[in-house]
Amino acid sequence: MNKALLVVYPGGLAGGGTLQQIRASYTDLAALAASLGMRFETAWDPRSNLPAPTFPLVLGSAGYYARHQELKQWAGEVRTRLHEQGVSELTVYGFGYTSFIPYAFEGYDDVRVIWGDCSPPDTDVLGGDLSSRFYGKAYERTRGLCYGWHEGGPLTRRPLMYSYSMTAQPFGKEYVGSLLAQRLTTPEPLGGEGAIRIVLSASDIWSPNAIGVWMTEQQHRDTVLRTALLMDAIRTCAQQLGRKVVLYAHPTLRKVNVPTRSFYPNQSGLEGFAEAGGITLVDTHTSAWTPEQYRALLRSANLVVTRASHSVTSAECAAMGIPQALCPMPSMGYMNEGEFTSDIRDRGLAMVLDPLSRGLWRQIATALTDDNLRRDTTRRACEEFDRINDRQNFFKNLATLIEVSWRNSDDYEVA
Repeated sequence: MNKALLVVYPGGLAGGGTLQQIRASYTDLAALAASLGMRFETAWDPRSNLPAPTFPLVLGSAGYYARHQELKQWAGEVRTRLHEQGVSELTVYGFGYTSFIPYAFEGYDDVRVIWGDCSPPDTDVLGGDLSSRFYGKAYERTRGLCYGWHEGGPLTRRPLMYSYSMTAQPFGKEYVGSLLAQRLTTPEPLGGEGAIRIVLSASDIWSPNAIGVWMTEQQHRDTVLRTALLMDAIRTCAQQLGRKVVLYAHPTLRKVNVPTRSFYPNQSGLEGFAEAGGITLVDTHTSAWTPEQYRALLRSANLVVTRASHSVTSAECAAMGIPQALCPMPSMGYMNEGEFTSDIRDRGLAMVLDPLSRGLWRQIATALTDDNLRRDTTRRACEEFDRINDRQNFFKNLATLIEVSWRNSDDYEVA
């Protein structure tokens, strides 16, 4: 074959859920390549005969930019090896817009670059040199796919020169089928006994290590404050309902310091913050949890709180018919969360929480007890997931972009 599709899944992709699904969808990606008459290759695959990269899989965008010469050398070696094997047209699909893929393969006329992420770059200015977070010259000839289970556009926080299309999450056909098989036609009511089970779905948004990599210091402070306000409102809600609360969350939440608040003046960490409020914390995202067990937890929870509607967990909840409440974190100019959240609220696809509202605990109580609201938002979310996954299927859109990119035409439209 003189055409090849190289799939690269480096760092620069927010969260771990999408990365897991990308790896799980390799069978579908290989089938897509075969349907287009392309050879299928993946980077960091021990079975591949391509040159092995000398840099780690997850390095973060800042680390990749610091080692750009090493990365470009690897890209050049990969291209040369494929040329020696008869490949004259190479399409590289890179997951994560802040990854090194656009500029590592920049400048080759026989290479086309397509990237995918849950949002276009969250800036309207591209830098002019390799030390910039977004190196403009490398992105000029790229096209992108923005994952999600609802439209949320048009998105304004992106470079105007960008070419991107909205698409469904990169869930393989088999995985989508497994989600739909678990769909809850009628969400379970809260009931009158036992602890309220709430899942706060997020990866490492509370870790200080995120600062400077995919989050600013101000956005991190905003995230910690909003989490503290959310937990305090959960405490108040539980007291009003006369119930205990079990909160399932990423273990990094426990050790994060919070701003001094009048309601917990002696607690400096979110773990103590929770305990002082009568909230029992249970860690998720550990080796003790399999993906199947985590999805079972989502189905059994009284409420799932998601931090971003374009996250994998939010899409899984929409597919499975699980009531979810969106609480954007961080919110201070982060990616396109403002537009995504507005789309969710305006079309009633999920319940939306405002952590800065004095009535936050009442919003949580409503999300837990209003059966009509839970049923209606869940039904609309299921319908939207089905529509997007059919009309804007990831694999169909990727196939279209691959074919279009080799026609060198900007006059195209993805269905």
